[in-house]
Amino acid sequence: MTSSYSFQQLDLAQFAHEDRYKFLMASVIPRPIALVTTLGNDGIVNAAPFSSFVVLSIDPPLLGISVAPRDDGDIKDTSRLIEATGEFVIHTVDTAMARQVQLCSAALGPDQSEVEHAGLELVPSLKVKPPRIAQAPIHFECKLHRIEYFGHRRSALIVGEVVQTHSREGLVKGHRVDPLEANMLGRLGGGVYCSSTGIIKA
Repeated sequence: MTSSYSFQQLDLAQFAHEDRYKFLMASVIPRPIALVTTLGNDGIVNAAPFSSFVVLSIDPPLLGISVAPRDDGDIKDTSRLIEATGEFVIHTVDTAMARQVQLCSAALGPDQSEVEHAGLELVPSLKVKPPRIAQAPIHFECKLHRIEYFGHRRSALIVGEVVQTHSREGLVKGHRVDPLEANMLGRLGGGVYCSSTGIIKA
């Protein structure tokens, strides 16, 4: 069987960890960004962006985020707080939030809040303790369903059951989200993003 297409062969086993990460993250695109809030016992709200999240189940509604350990092997605050409290909120983000999403990825100490650092506004949740981010288009209040670990570095797939959802006024009509109105931000690689407004109908 012949083809007019030509291909470059890539052996991921030969890539250093950092190079393998960059290749996979730049290949699986665009990725829907999750901005996740958690709450510590000290009352400090943690807000962390993750470059992808996924719908795992409809009944019950389950969402998953993948949280890798830090480069030094330490567990990230998001994983630690979700495991301790069993509650978190996943937010979608729009293009107007691009800079604030970047600011939330800053390496702050556990006694500092990314919310204040990024100039975000908080509003109370209804069914979980971590508050929601007012600027975000859609909010998913989640209770921890399970955590599964993968790979040599033990990346955590954190699965949350959606117990309450909120959407910006005018964004949802019936059960449908207007992608043009939402203007969702997607991750491509590094500090490069895309928008859901560039729609192609096949």
